[in-house]
Amino acid sequence: MKKVFIAEDNQSIARMYRRAFQKSGWEVETASDGEEALGKLFASKDVPDAILLDIMMPKADGFEVLKKIKKSGSALENVPVLAMTNLASLSNGEADLEKVRALGAKDVIIKSQLDPQEVVNIAAKL
Repeated sequence: MKKVFIAEDNQSIARMYRRAFQKSGWEVETASDGEEALGKLFASKDVPDAILLDIMMPKADGFEVLKKIKKSGSALENVPVLAMTNLASLSNGEADLEKVRALGAKDVIIKSQLDPQEVVNIAAKL
């Protein structure tokens, strides 16, 4: 069974993605802020098959979380990360998208432009 880790501070969005992934047969773990995400990811013996990472989160934003994952020296470095944002939350627009890609995200999605099943399909191809 594939595993996905979802770091998303908006609980209704997190539940929506959780349901979509579970319906598609994935095991799901979630975190509601960057610190919780890092704590859970580094404490777990199981490495997820994909990480969905909200860029704008409290305590540690997606940029910081992504940087720590990709420079961790652990198996997490090789896990594909799908960064997620709402267009309105991008302060620097294209510059933020390029930054997240430069930090190692496999792809970036605009949450409002895709339904949850489309996100599952993208994650499955990472």
